[in-house]
Amino acid sequence: MRSITATIKLLMAILFTLGVFSIYMITYAVIWLLRIPYEYIRNPFMTFWGKGMQIILGIRLKIQGAPPKRPFLLFSNHLTYLDPILFFSHLDCTFVAKKEVRSWPVLGYMVYMMGVIFINREQKKDLLRVTDLVDENVNDKQGIVIFPEGTTSDGKQILPIRAPLLQLAFEDGNPLSYCVVSYKTGIGDPDASQQVCWSNQESFGAHLWKYAQVKRTYATITYGEKPLKAINRKELAIQLHEEMTHLQQLQSV
Repeated sequence: MRSITATIKLLMAILFTLGVFSIYMITYAVIWLLRIPYEYIRNPFMTFWGKGMQIILGIRLKIQGAPPKRPFLLFSNHLTYLDPILFFSHLDCTFVAKKEVRSWPVLGYMVYMMGVIFINREQKKDLLRVTDLVDENVNDKQGIVIFPEGTTSDGKQILPIRAPLLQLAFEDGNPLSYCVVSYKTGIGDPDASQQVCWSNQESFGAHLWKYAQVKRTYATITYGEKPLKAINRKELAIQLHEEMTHLQQLQSV
């Protein structure tokens, strides 16, 4: 029975995504000809897509605290490919993602067309290029979400913050917004740390099939109350890790 339900959910998710993207591309072509900023259509399309995917996948989202208002730089822990769905559903934003995502068949192109900025984390010099792109793309129409741990985890703790990624915020001296994402599963489902969180120990396809068999997912995003500022990246990394750990502990109470 779970296999049948999982198959239906995945087919619905694929058809819904392709349908939304197709309409988006048609509209995008029109506004490109009119020289209208693409964010004006990208934002409502992605909000609609995020909310629709939550319904299809059985995700119930709870938001604690006040989300930042654009323009913003938001740093968050990273647990799974589901995270962008949550953020798109209630924030006008795009992301900084690892360059490998761009090479994913079909999905990589779709992500690119949503304005996602790709970074080669193996080359330090690429940080300068990405910093410039972030500075150009943080505007009154959108904010940018960055995952400073540099990878996904099982959600049991906040991983060490990669200080070089904080250069994206430290470069212009703007206050740093931050949040913590967590997931729980319903009665009868395996623990979220294994069934929802994707720590790259198995292929994307294998984990997606496993996740699709979860009946209900409870997601929580808790936003920090006060933006952070520091005199250097290392100090900012320490502050950020402490504050995110504190938020995670509050979620578990």
